[in-house]
Amino acid sequence: TGYRWGGTGAGGLDCSGFVRLLYGLEGVPLPRDARDQLDALGEWVRPVQPGRVRMGDLVFFGSAGGPIDHVAIGAGSRPGRLIHASGSVRVSSLDEEDRGYEADLRGRVAAIVRPPW
Repeated sequence: TGYRWGGTGAGGLDCSGFVRLLYGLEGVPLPRDARDQLDALGEWVRPVQPGRVRMGDLVFFGSAGGPIDHVAIGAGSRPGRLIHASGSVRVSSLDEEDRGYEADLRGRVAAIVRPPW
């Protein structure tokens, strides 16, 4: 499906709708918006270096001191890689050594959640 702001299903997804859909498929209900997802999972925020994000971690982004405005999921076997919906669903990296590295994303990491499941 394509990107659609506020989208939660087959007609299109945005970042938080994508995360909500994938976690929901695993039986983990999440709120609709990224900032509410972080609030719901806040007890599992961990001090993880962005380049060490691993599969299943949730990475929340925001401007310095601003609200949470984006979320992604750690993906793949290489630390730092994540999948997210931003214009399209795509794989990016927070690891400077990875070819998919996105410095602008790394600079906006606000919190990393490593759920216990």
